[in-house]
Amino acid sequence: MVLNLSRPVFLLMDNEGNFNLQDFYHIKRDNNPLREEAFTLSCLGKLFPASSRELTRCGRWLSELLGSISSDIDGGITNPDDPCKVGVEKTGGQCHVLIVGLTESGIIPAFLMYMEASRRWGDGKGPNPHLVYSTRRAVPGIPFSETHSHGPDHTLPLEGGHCDEIWVKGGNFDEVWIVEDEITSGNTVLNLMLGLQNHMTIKRIRVFAFADFRDDVQKCEFIRTASGKNIHCSVHIPVIRSGPWDLSSPGENSPYHGENLSFSGENSPYHGKNLSSLSSIFDLSFKDNIKDNTVDPCIPMEQLSFKDNIKGNTVDHCIPMEQLSFKDNIKDNIVVPSVSMEQLGHISGSWHMQQRRPALGVKTGPFFDPSRWRVPGEFSRGTLLAVGESVDMAAAIVLANPGLSFQQISLSPWKVDGKNICSRMEIGDKYYFYNYESLNEPVFILYDPVDYEIGMEVMEKLVSRGIDVKPFLPVMDLSPRDCGVRPVNGLPWNQLFYLNLEKEVEPFRDTHLFRPLGRAYNGDNTFWSTPSPEPDLDDGFWHLVKADIARNDAVRRAGAGLARAILQEYPDPGKIVFVSILRAGVPITDWLCRLLPGSVGTALSLFVGLGMDMAALRRLRLDYPHRTVIFVDGWTGRGGVARAIAKLGAGPLAVLADPWGWADFSGIQADIFCPSACFTGLATLGFSRTFFVDHDSFFSAYKFSRDYSRRDLVSAWQAACPDAPLSNMDKVKVMNKFYADTHLRIHSNEVCRALINAAPEKLFFSCDKFAARERFALLLKLAGIRGIPMEFNANFLNDLKTEAACTLKQCS
Repeated sequence: MVLNLSRPVFLLMDNEGNFNLQDFYHIKRDNNPLREEAFTLSCLGKLFPASSRELTRCGRWLSELLGSISSDIDGGITNPDDPCKVGVEKTGGQCHVLIVGLTESGIIPAFLMYMEASRRWGDGKGPNPHLVYSTRRAVPGIPFSETHSHGPDHTLPLEGGHCDEIWVKGGNFDEVWIVEDEITSGNTVLNLMLGLQNHMTIKRIRVFAFADFRDDVQKCEFIRTASGKNIHCSVHIPVIRSGPWDLSSPGENSPYHGENLSFSGENSPYHGKNLSSLSSIFDLSFKDNIKDNTVDPCIPMEQLSFKDNIKGNTVDHCIPMEQLSFKDNIKDNIVVPSVSMEQLGHISGSWHMQQRRPALGVKTGPFFDPSRWRVPGEFSRGTLLAVGESVDMAAAIVLANPGLSFQQISLSPWKVDGKNICSRMEIGDKYYFYNYESLNEPVFILYDPVDYEIGMEVMEKLVSRGIDVKPFLPVMDLSPRDCGVRPVNGLPWNQLFYLNLEKEVEPFRDTHLFRPLGRAYNGDNTFWSTPSPEPDLDDGFWHLVKADIARNDAVRRAGAGLARAILQEYPDPGKIVFVSILRAGVPITDWLCRLLPGSVGTALSLFVGLGMDMAALRRLRLDYPHRTVIFVDGWTGRGGVARAIAKLGAGPLAVLADPWGWADFSGIQADIFCPSACFTGLATLGFSRTFFVDHDSFFSAYKFSRDYSRRDLVSAWQAACPDAPLSNMDKVKVMNKFYADTHLRIHSNEVCRALINAAPEKLFFSCDKFAARERFALLLKLAGIRGIPMEFNANFLNDLKTEAACTLKQCS
């Protein structure tokens, strides 16, 4: 065995006689002079990279604890008062256990406990484990405080998943297991227990940790408080027998000498007691010491470590009681969100892989399937750096890919001691990275979108020290419907398309994959499951389009006006993500990104009658958490897209032309024709009109052959981009919203789209034939190709504030 002597090495021998690197580290806190001693575990990956071996080894100790309590909770229940027996009777066979991990340090222990419990009772004959983590982010759930540390506020998100399912059945979790790396004072666990009690009837809570640093006063106070709230509580600590110092009975050379870590050893007050289950130690009744719901301490008050929280002869617990009461947020035993739906949309953009993460709700069953977490070979070895709460993903990835190890960029401020900590890197004034010299390359970094700036700073600082760090991209590829695609067929759009690209098809042969031109939406959403067909347009037509792009000064001025209107409201383009509505918004977003450097272009689908691709929008917000979303379409017709976006409250809408005044930003409020209305998926995108699959997936599109793509057409559009936004002196006319009820397809650009992918019956123009040839030559050309009759001088269009309109055929 070859050891890396560049890092501190301590040897432990496991139960199989194998030597392992140190699993327990004694360190010094840097932010609390009253509690300077600290402790961490190898499996947490805070000091050095943690591999699947560290995770497995620490999981084994938790498994031993489960073995010691299994007689209490599996099929051999003999105690009629045992809460799990009540649970079996209520739920029809299984004891439901909620495993809780406190961010950050409790995430890995709780995850390992869930894995061990699932492995032990996977046959369904024992407890049914559920997993949830607390978070420091603003999510709905139970808030509680960590009163002694650097991150005092937590929320336990008990909404969603199987948690509601259990409550709906009329019961609660039969047991709650709080799993921590260590118990320091017990205050945080106590606060969580009291918060939980306001949401559910708690009969049994077990606390699991690898070490217990409480003194006798704190232990006594913990027991009294729990008992006073009628909570049956027990604490379980593994007996670690191996190593240069023995945590179960610290010797003189141990950094923990004089401290009782696991209630064992000759000097322990519990020496000789049965440690296979510590519940007997805590099944103590203090009812005689409780008067009027206050604790009459069993030891002199001056010995208590909570002197500042004592008033009179009663203990004022770590946080005010009004902070522990959440009854206003409880309806029929279900937690009601304390944030608005708009805030929830922003919150969801803070997380990767939301459906798989216990920090966003209770998870159970095989949500950890290693096959879903395996990564391509080029990413399957090296070190994975995990920022903050993304460490839950890192643990799952490392377990599924043994060639990887992970190290956390954490919130734990510890001192450099030259022994366990040789270097410390400070990130963003609150994150810390230790012993970066020990990283094994290649090095990748993983972070939630909300921590983007932290991730970038880590990368910059490591690169400056000669360590190459790359973003860990495969996490986006674990589900093929979870990420967008870059432009295809060499088309030079600089946008990310949030859609699922399906197989390549032949548009003029595979006609069964496309709906008929004359088929109109009738209220049935299956209409959107089939894309509209593509027209077969020749080189002559595209030559006319390019010529119109080059000479269309009205469109260029409208583009400059639109950029100016946005800039007045959002002066920092670096905080904007433009979201094109496929397809018409793509060319307009291209111009806006050129006119407003620093902005970003993306695209997704929205169909009037079906709505927006919400799966794509959720993912987009995840990828751009710090940017304001501005939707972009080519123009407005009767305002359907604008109303759909406004109904969602998803963001402002910007369009080039807005005759009826429905958009939030526009370049011109008149019916001007834009030649990009002629663009087709075949020529300018490389994929079909998108179509609906299901509510959990992006809308899909068929890919087209590169042979159909016209890069020259896209380049012509990009070359015509205005030089700059309109100046401050230029004014864009603003008019009030207008609406008229009409069966006609109105406005020249919408008429063009009807000629591209629908079945116009007759076209109408408000001007005469000669003016139409000058202003709408491309519409006349398309109408000629399709054989559509036209009528000019249609004065009734003036009442609709439109220059052009058409009626539509409908197939039977």
